[in-house]
Amino acid sequence: MLKRTMHFGTVGAPRSTPAKPGGSVGAVQRLAELGLTAFELGWVQSVRVREDTCLAIREAAAQAGVHISVHAPYYINLNAGDDEWPKSRKRLMDAADPGLESQMALEGRTIAAQALHPHGQEGVAAFIGKRKANFA
Repeated sequence: MLKRTMHFGTVGAPRSTPAKPGGSVGAVQRLAELGLTAFELGWVQSVRVREDTCLAIREAAAQAGVHISVHAPYYINLNAGDDEWPKSRKRLMDAADPGLESQMALEGRTIAAQALHPHGQEGVAAFIGKRKANFA
């Protein structure tokens, strides 16, 4: 039988994250101190992080036992009209480079897992079919 475990954490760094080391590495350490086991990087507008920083976040998370997930940019509209499409396409390409490499460096299994979940599949099918999703 598959063991299921729930992890709780924050999106973004807790307000109580100390200035040093600060950033996402400091946030991971602070979450562990608070007894939380999850951290979502809110890359909702863009992905502006170097691969070496991602590796440092991944290492800190592994040491602290904190699971990392990434919220991919939300402002990419794949259903855009002719006027908006060039901007959406640019945002998509900007998010994929270097965002895709950064995501891979963090071993972002959560995004893939969400896509495999029946609710994720229904959401995508509803989006493609231009209909309301049915999560019943």
